[in-house]
Amino acid sequence: MGAYDAVPLTGILASLEKWYYVLAWLKELLLYIQLGFGPAGKLEGRRSGAQLIEFLRQASRTGHPDLERLAQNLAAVADSTWLRNLSTWLLYGHMPASPDFFIRRTACEDSSENRAFEVCLDLAPEYVTQAVATSILFAGRSLGHVRDRTAKPHDPSQNSTIEVSPRRHLEILASIDRPITSSGLTRAVAGIRSMLTNNNLESLLPVKVVSQIFDVLHEFMLLGREGFGAALVRSADQCLNTRSKEPRFSRQKHETLRLRGTMIREAELLTILGQTWAKLENEVQCTRYNSEMDDNLEVARGLIDLSIRGIGSREKMENVIAAKSALRTGRQFDDVLLGVPIIFNVRFQPPVDLVLTEFETASYSALTSYLLGTRRAHMRITDLWRLSSLRRIRHEHLGFTSDQATTLAIKAHAAAKSFRLRQIWVTASSTAFFLSELVSYLQSLVSGSWNKFRDWLLPAHQVCNEIEDTAGTSAAPREQSSLPARDPEIVSLAHKQYLDALTQQSFLADTVYTHLLRGLFSLIDHLTALVQRLEVVSRSSDLPDPAAPMPENQVLLEENNELLEALADVGQNVRECLGKLVSRLRQLNDLEREPLGRCFDKMESIETYFDPFQSQCLDSLLLTLNVGVSHEDPGLW
Repeated sequence: MGAYDAVPLTGILASLEKWYYVLAWLKELLLYIQLGFGPAGKLEGRRSGAQLIEFLRQASRTGHPDLERLAQNLAAVADSTWLRNLSTWLLYGHMPASPDFFIRRTACEDSSENRAFEVCLDLAPEYVTQAVATSILFAGRSLGHVRDRTAKPHDPSQNSTIEVSPRRHLEILASIDRPITSSGLTRAVAGIRSMLTNNNLESLLPVKVVSQIFDVLHEFMLLGREGFGAALVRSADQCLNTRSKEPRFSRQKHETLRLRGTMIREAELLTILGQTWAKLENEVQCTRYNSEMDDNLEVARGLIDLSIRGIGSREKMENVIAAKSALRTGRQFDDVLLGVPIIFNVRFQPPVDLVLTEFETASYSALTSYLLGTRRAHMRITDLWRLSSLRRIRHEHLGFTSDQATTLAIKAHAAAKSFRLRQIWVTASSTAFFLSELVSYLQSLVSGSWNKFRDWLLPAHQVCNEIEDTAGTSAAPREQSSLPARDPEIVSLAHKQYLDALTQQSFLADTVYTHLLRGLFSLIDHLTALVQRLEVVSRSSDLPDPAAPMPENQVLLEENNELLEALADVGQNVRECLGKLVSRLRQLNDLEREPLGRCFDKMESIETYFDPFQSQCLDSLLLTLNVGVSHEDPGLW
């Protein structure tokens, strides 16, 4: 610079002229990173790595050659840095040190769930789609489980060697072209996931184990096993009848719940479930079920439990339920069984959480409460036919006296009572018929959905079982080892689609229908309580002389008349509710049905597609309701 006086300032400016736009853009980039100023000079807050990558990609398309080259080079460096953070998670299952990585650990008070993570797409570059982010999350969680299993080499339950090959996975990541594209990243993640499934996850989480867990959930959470729902309802009623000190029945004209105001303890829930398991074990011993069903019962005892909603760590389920409208509508049936909100919990341990999440267990809980409520209402309304004294005239009273006037009075009293009860029995019969057909529809829906999902999950294993039965057990291991591994992520996606389709086709997602059905359950409780009380009063008031001037007889007769009046009102409400329910079912049937989604992965073959079961029984249900309604009440619906 000694020749500053010999070099003109205009020459210096001319030499730096071609760098003017570059330096101005670098200043803009620096302000964007450090100060958070946008292109318009507006302060927008701290920038994440994903925002910086997007800023550089946009700058590479400005049309200025120097700026394009500079932005492309910087974008390549940013992509490499992002891939370096991704490799920490995708190759080893560790969280990277970067604070703005798009996978974050969820805040969970339960220390046993040490691997609860979530995806934050706001922190991911635009070439990371929702499907790719889910696959990356799944692969990292899987590697965490593999690392935990390899840390226990002396585990006797581990029959095969599990190895992690980060070198091969790193080669796949390094082969991604720059700039990174969605298709290139998808292929790389799919390749790593495929290698992880074939080499590790089949040994870590065999398809047979997953199938058994789903089978247990179908048998007990979806009431697929015959007798479980009835046994649970009977055990709950027995427990409530034992501890209730209040009058069992009410004469109010509005909704009557037998144990309104009483509290249920966790110990009583354990007692109810324990009695249910004991009844099922007795049935197994009597009917001599096969060993597979016995194994499912033992697995269910350690997998399923009951809890009161909103107590202890179960409060985390509230956020899960609030995430979907179908679960919120399903909460209307939580208090049907015991009068308090009850949650059916599934206690699963890693690595089962790769295919079963808290959201899915909440869906199972809502479906179980819904199915149990329907089954319980049908049982309660059909139990009324055991009260045979209400359906016959006690002619033995006619022989107590030879007075013709007294005989005529008894006959008139019995005829008037029978006339007033006839409409109640017609309403109860129509209600029982409706619930019976609804239970049959739901059973066929659950059975068809499960059969479709099981056939998709175990096509090769079914062939292997047939070979084992015909050729002996010596050939089974060889066939089993040749079976292709099923990707747990695809299994998880298919299982979610299976539950979503089941929820949709069972009408649990329809708010109007669930509200009407829940009201019908309350009316049935009220109706059965009044009828059972009327049976007790009738046995005491059916005396040889109904006009006897005894004070206690007069009180019973007055109560008998009040009960009959209340039954007439409740019966009318039941009839109206039944009509609205059938009308809503017709509306749902007339609506254009959206095709259920197909669960598949773009990198998988056509054999991995899962088409959910689509029931065609709603038309049959409506037809049966139309032609099967009692002739004595043709205008009910």
